[in-house]
Amino acid sequence: MWLALNAVLFAFLLGQQISVASVHLNHDVDASTFFPAASEVLEAVHLSFSMYTLKNKVSACDGDDIGIFRRVLPNDTSCLLYSHDLEEGTQALVVRSTSKKFIGVVYAGTDDWRTALLDGEIILSPFGYWSGVSGNNSTTNSTWRDFVPLDVESALDETPGYRILTMGHSLGAADSVITAVALYLNFPQEIITSINFGQPKIGNYAWAQWLKSLSPNITSNMTGGVNVYRFVNGRDVVPRLPEYPFRHAGHTIQIDQSDESCCLAFYHHEGDDYLNYSGVPFSWNISPLVWIPSAFREHRSAYVKNLMKAKPVDEVAPYFQEFVGLDDTVNDADPTDEYGTATS
Repeated sequence: MWLALNAVLFAFLLGQQISVASVHLNHDVDASTFFPAASEVLEAVHLSFSMYTLKNKVSACDGDDIGIFRRVLPNDTSCLLYSHDLEEGTQALVVRSTSKKFIGVVYAGTDDWRTALLDGEIILSPFGYWSGVSGNNSTTNSTWRDFVPLDVESALDETPGYRILTMGHSLGAADSVITAVALYLNFPQEIITSINFGQPKIGNYAWAQWLKSLSPNITSNMTGGVNVYRFVNGRDVVPRLPEYPFRHAGHTIQIDQSDESCCLAFYHHEGDDYLNYSGVPFSWNISPLVWIPSAFREHRSAYVKNLMKAKPVDEVAPYFQEFVGLDDTVNDADPTDEYGTATS
């Protein structure tokens, strides 16, 4: 029965088509100023996965732990604050990158049974005056601490002009999005960017629409806002969960080694017909069912490797130059290839 279902899904995925956009950017806008640079994405993925290395090895940014942070963190990136809540099993790190000129807030993903249990408690609870953010202690409560805005504000005072980034993997990716919104509410004049990896869905339709309204448009004159770039590796199952009524908010960046540009960018995940942007194809949601073990393996194993392998020669350039559009189409590649495709 299972083999028969796999065969049906496999045939369906092969028959799907996706859109590959012509450039739908305002002609006065340089894509490299709107999309995150490859070097920034690589630093974000490095920091996100470094959190697993730091677990149970450090307790603060100073003292005997300084040497560990120097070995683990990228060059020119320093630790401003580190917290590991042993009761909840959550980790948060605030860093400053002098070479890339940003203040970063990084969260760890699920790495033990406590945070795994928190991951499993999927409910809708209010976030500020908005209802519709999924989670419990692991998102709406444990994400936001009084020290985060204070440390970010202090770092901005010391280094004016630095940007604010949030990042993380898995549950940490979900935390990074909620933190980006919370930081924006504290610093509405800033554009807060979340670059995250393997993020599950964290809110309902109202939440997704509200976050979309906070996203600076390529042609907008907004002075502040929230940009979310959610990288998805192949058939990683976690970004497809949980199911209805949860929705993704922010842009989905599908890591697609079969595409010349490495990554396919879907505008606010579901696209926009008016702007001629495509959403992810239907097969995107069901492709992990083709081979469940691979879908779980791709959640953890290859984000760093695939992004390193596909980095552009000029790391200042972004991984992608455009959002997938509705105009031109190409056939999907084999969804069972090593890295997965845009439909996976």
